[in-house]
Formats: sequence, C-alpha cells, structure tokens
Amino acid sequence: MAENGAARRLPFAKMQAIGNDFVIIHDPEDRFDPAWAGFYRWVCDRHFGVGADGVILVKPSAAADLRYVHLNSDGSPAEMCGNGSRCFVWYAHRVLGLDSSLTFEVDGRVVSGGVRGNEVTVELQAPSEVRLRPGLLEEPGLEEGGLAKVGVPHYVLYVPDVGSVDVLGLGRKYRYHPWFPAGTNVDFVQVVSPSELRVRTYERGVEGETLGCGTGAVASFAISRALNKVEPTVELSFPGGRVRVRESSGSLELEGPATLVFQGELLLPREPQEF
Repeated sequence: MAENGAARRLPFAKMQAIGNDFVIIHDPEDRFDPAWAGFYRWVCDRHFGVGADGVILVKPSAAADLRYVHLNSDGSPAEMCGNGSRCFVWYAHRVLGLDSSLTFEVDGRVVSGGVRGNEVTVELQAPSEVRLRPGLLEEPGLEEGGLAKVGVPHYVLYVPDVGSVDVLGLGRKYRYHPWFPAGTNVDFVQVVSPSELRVRTYERGVEGETLGCGTGAVASFAISRALNKVEPTVELSFPGGRVRVRESSGSLELEGPATLVFQGELLLPREPQEF
C-alpha cells in the first residue's frame, strides 16, 4: 500500500464548532479501535494529515441512535467534548439522515441533541466533582474559581483580561499540577457581565490553546453560577466564536453553531493499526 494509487481510501468529514475542529469517521461496522493512537495522531497532524484538534468516530449503539468516541490530537481518548458532540449531532442529522432530535451514547452515558439550521444543542448533565476555590492558585492578580468535571476535568480561573493572559504558560503549569494526576483542562475566564463571559482554554490532549472548548464553556458557567457571578443563561465568547449555556430542568444545555468544512478521502499508506 506504499503507492497512493493502491492505498486504502477512507471517507471522512472535516467539521468545526467555534474553531474547535475535528475529523469525523463514520464507522458503522465498529472496526476502528480507539487504541490506535498513532493513526489518530497522524490524521490530526496539520502537516502530514488532515489537521484537527481531534478525531470523532461515529459508531453503532444499542442504547441510543449512535455512539460517539472522541480521540484527542495526541491520540488519547477523551470522555466528552462539548463542541465535538455538537459536530457529531449535526453530522448524524445532515449527513447520515437521522432525525433533527436524537440521542447518542458517549462514555457509557446517553446524551440528547438537536439541530435547528446550523445551531446545535446538546443537553449535558450538571458537572460533577465540583470544588470551589481549592487553594491551588499561586499567581497574584488572578482569582481562583474551582474544579468541575464535565466528562473531562476543568480548572477555572478568573482573569481581568483574557486577551493578555499567558494561556500556554499558566495552562501548562496547572494542567500538570500534582493535584491532577491525570491532568486537567484550564479555563481562563473574564466576567464581562452577569450574562456574558469571555473564555480561553488550555486543553489537555491537544496540549495547547484551542479556539473554543464546549466542556470548558459548561465548566466556566457552572463555577461562575455557583459563585453567583452569572445568570441562568450566559453567552460565552471564545477566540473562535460564541456559544450559550443555560440551565434546563436540572441539566445544562450547550448551544452554538457547527459547520461542515469539507468531505474527502484519506489515502492510507498502511492499515490504521500499523501507524
């Protein structure tokens, strides 16, 4: 399979949600193993592959309409991704032809989602393992928010101006803090008003700042709500765009745009498990 002409052709879609971009692979026969880390790293490489923050596998499910498996750009699995899940729902409806309201299984949970135009909403459980102001912050001039798990862990910090914060330096510092043996995402939040937050996120597994983070939006909202900083519905502005989070009957709804960038075929020089 060394020559492109003889290479295996693998259809895929490239999608983005507020700049958080993903390669989507439809896997109806459940053949793609999440353990093929080398393959997912190659797909996400912006020089040698398609380029993305992660890979989304669309698999069959006995518990919901479909099953969602997410791999970060470093090949590691992620329990959940807010923007990725919105792309997943859009793809399931617009490309695979499922109803505009559907359910999907992710990390053993069933999640509801819906599409209206290019706006996609997913209904998420309220964050777990919330701990306000745990006392980890060392930098003067910043305010500690707290910890929240939205499928994946987040550490929320408040800053006077997200535009000037050292996201890479501070994000890397707390992502690898001894408090988090498995690492964490780090969200830098500026409270603009009770109905608006500005956020930048250092993402574990991407190992850098992403243009948007859906679970980061939910974590930032949940911590801010617990600290009485915001109202029940909030717009969150990321470098890549805006999303909304609202309280809804004991759960949280994450809503925002999702866009199909292009579809194509990967020419695989060897089998995915051989990367």
